[in-house]
Amino acid sequence: ASILDKALGVFSDLPEAKSAIEDLIKISNQLNTADVEVMIDLAELKAYEYHTGVVFSAYNEDYSKALAQGGRYNGLSASFGKARAATGFSFDLKFLSQAQ
Repeated sequence: ASILDKALGVFSDLPEAKSAIEDLIKISNQLNTADVEVMIDLAELKAYEYHTGVVFSAYNEDYSKALAQGGRYNGLSASFGKARAATGFSFDLKFLSQAQ
């Protein structure tokens, strides 16, 4: 069984967690169908204070450094005048150009 299947069993009594895991399964299945290999690791990534939900990193099998990182930033925009839900990511263009 995949880590997400195991997580469904562990969090079966928590509807919000179960729903989030089911969403990850759907996304993973759709990406795998598009020939994009997805591996899920439920361990905590390096998260910053402004992350409010899921965080992620994207890797290439040939490099150990993350090519992109991002996550949920709900409320971050409140410091700029209006709170709203947001998701974003960043990547290092210099590293990407060297990784080719």
